[in-house]
Amino acid sequence: MMKIELQRATVADAKIIYDMQTSSFNSLLDKYQDFDTNPGAEPLEKVINRLWTHFYIIYYERKTVGAVRIVLKDNVNRCRISPLFILPEYQNKGIAIAFSFDFPFVFVI
Repeated sequence: MMKIELQRATVADAKIIYDMQTSSFNSLLDKYQDFDTNPGAEPLEKVINRLWTHFYIIYYERKTVGAVRIVLKDNVNRCRISPLFILPEYQNKGIAIAFSFDFPFVFVI
């Protein structure tokens, strides 16, 4: 079974999250040139401004491999994930899928 851990991000993690986000979305940004909507084109300030929401760093085998932002909706029973990203060197290993299946059990406010 895949061991995935989450750690709540702080403002001190903003640059790390920004670097992972730009790296994770860079190939899609290059392909589609969607500078207005692609998270890889967002400035660091936008990442910092989102840290008031539930932003988590994702660890796999004790290595930092990505991040996820969880936004609460009208009540605690509803939320959305945006964005969820995994570093390119860890993509296609099932990490995001494993996180998604475990999500209802690991997310505690």
